[in-house]
Amino acid sequence: MKAKYLKMIAAGSAIALVAFIGVQPAKAAANGSITLRMTMWSSNAGHLALFKGLADEYKKTHPEIADIKFESLDFATYTQTLTTQIAGGKAPDLAWILEKDAQQFRKNNLLLNVLPQMESTPGYKVEEIAAGSLGLWRAPRSVYAYPFSTSPFAIFYNADLIKAAGAEDPEALRVKGEWTWTNAAKVAKAVTDYQKGNYGLNFPTFNYTTWNGLAAIWRGFGAEAWNKTGTTCTFNSKQMNNAMTFFHSMIYKDKSFPAPGVSSDFFAGNVGMSLIQLSRAASLPTMKWKWGVVPLPKGPVADAQAIGQAGMAVLTKSKNRKAAADFLVFATNPENAAKYVAFFPQSRTPLMDPKVIAKASILNEAQAKLIVADGISKGQILTSHPNLSAIELTVKSTLDGLWKADANVAQTLNDVCTKIQPNLR
Repeated sequence: MKAKYLKMIAAGSAIALVAFIGVQPAKAAANGSITLRMTMWSSNAGHLALFKGLADEYKKTHPEIADIKFESLDFATYTQTLTTQIAGGKAPDLAWILEKDAQQFRKNNLLLNVLPQMESTPGYKVEEIAAGSLGLWRAPRSVYAYPFSTSPFAIFYNADLIKAAGAEDPEALRVKGEWTWTNAAKVAKAVTDYQKGNYGLNFPTFNYTTWNGLAAIWRGFGAEAWNKTGTTCTFNSKQMNNAMTFFHSMIYKDKSFPAPGVSSDFFAGNVGMSLIQLSRAASLPTMKWKWGVVPLPKGPVADAQAIGQAGMAVLTKSKNRKAAADFLVFATNPENAAKYVAFFPQSRTPLMDPKVIAKASILNEAQAKLIVADGISKGQILTSHPNLSAIELTVKSTLDGLWKADANVAQTLNDVCTKIQPNLR
């Protein structure tokens, strides 16, 4: 017990030391002596142009900054690549952090407390940032990342293709109160049956690698990966079995969802619906077909909305913590946060106004209220856990047993719990 207590004291001292280091005034750096690097999982031209523009503007008043580089990493292996860089002594100065990794990065003391820089910067207005959006990133007197994207998942759909397939428009179903996962599956099957090569629904960020995204489906069935305290696995619950059986049927019975190894592109025009976020739908206005968007369908248990969140953070392993924190505060101040609205739903309350969102993004005001404003107020952020690295790959590899036509769904879900329960404890 004494040894354990001393370890706790040492850990607390280390955390305090990092926080102390983060706010110390640095000696004036020579002109052109600092190059900052930020990792992200997007290679979208619009996203890169946004951040490059912020970097160029920042450098005008900070001659010590020679360059700010943005490194696009593959989404499916993003966290693995980032942690490998950190472990190898090649940590970036700033990084995008997925919601699923927030607790683990904080537990391992990898994120710098940037609240002192926020509060000491005139006009930053920390109070504008909605308290709920900071849940994963805040501790008393500490903020470990700015949640630059708090984006509900939604169903974007090809209205022309669905009409041609003789299926009912999702928005019409929503208006009638009949937009359910059962009816969404019927729409998807109709599109698939209409023409060879069609798929009724895809989920690009899932792609059989990022299983936690399936919360966008399973929460409507009343299911969760583990209990609220993160100590007991619930993959083997009746609710999860119902959700995964439903999803498995779409893949292998209806064949309306692309199976593993099969590529599909919603923007190519042969996919009826796509489960994506606003940041991945920006090119829709250039499509030659009519499109629409609706919230996630109601499940048999709940009308549940799921939110993906990304934080912009300074890493404690950065060799330029002060400069990186200063750039983060500049890049997320009220004026610059407004520039993100076209792609990323914001956490600053003035930027949550549907009129503001509609003016800057592809959504009209009604869609902005329904998908973004209501989605954030009603939804829950995707699954996270402090011991995620010990859990994540085990869940994925075990769930791989589901992705075949003759899978035993109940047995596979039981196997997940058997394997991860020790790490949850």
